[in-house]
Amino acid sequence: MEQGIQPLNPIAVDLGPITVHWYGLIIGLGVLLGLFIAVREAERRGLDKETFIDVILFAVPAAIICARIYYVFFQWDFYSQNPGQIIKIWEGGIAIHGAIIGSVLTGYIFSKVKKYHSGSLLILLHRVY
Repeated sequence: MEQGIQPLNPIAVDLGPITVHWYGLIIGLGVLLGLFIAVREAERRGLDKETFIDVILFAVPAAIICARIYYVFFQWDFYSQNPGQIIKIWEGGIAIHGAIIGSVLTGYIFSKVKKYHSGSLLILLHRVY
C-alpha cells in the first residue's frame, strides 16, 4: 500500500473556544518579524523606534478591518443577501490585498498626523519587505 503525503491540518492550536489557524499564526509571526526588523533598522538610522510600535498598534486593526471589507466587496452577491454575515470574520473571509491596502494607508495617515516625512517611513518599510 502506497503512503502519500498527508495534508497539513489547517488548525495549529485548538483551545476550545479559541482556534488558531496556521495562516493566522504565520501572518502574526510575519508582522512581529517585520516590526523587529523595522525597529532594528530605525535604531541603525537614528530614528525613534517607538514610532513603528505605535504604527503597528493602529495598522494591525486597520489591516484586519480592510481585509474584511475587501473580501466582502468581492463577495457582494452573497453579503448583499446576508448582511448579518458581514461582521462574522471568525467564520472566515479576509483578503491579504485588503490588509496591505489598509496597513499602507494607516502608515501614510499616521505619518501625516504625527508630521513625519512619509517618505522616510516608506523607505524603511521598503527595506523591511
